[in-house]
Amino acid sequence: MDEVPEQKRWISLGLLFGGHTPPTEAMPLTFPASSPPVPPEAPAPYTTEELEDEETMRAAGYAPKVRFPGARSMPWPSECITCGQPRRPSLQDVERGMRCQHVWGRNSPTFRR
Repeated sequence: MDEVPEQKRWISLGLLFGGHTPPTEAMPLTFPASSPPVPPEAPAPYTTEELEDEETMRAAGYAPKVRFPGARSMPWPSECITCGQPRRPSLQDVERGMRCQHVWGRNSPTFRR
């Protein structure tokens, strides 16, 4: 009678080198002990350059909503001081003379009928 060769079982290389446990083994559910909450770090103080950049934005008619994004070419979430609309000009664009186009609408404080 012919003998049937035993089938080979494939093993993941990750398991072979100490990776994740195979799905047939039960993994114990353990949760880390509760630790007291860590207070958030205080934000770093504004640098002179950041203050100057914010002043440039305000002089151009924008009120920055967040700190300087870190690069002159990155959009800086702001609000137009005149029309109150949210805008995202970059500091580089403002320095080149870009200003809000003031799209006046019914929600504008200066809307007249």
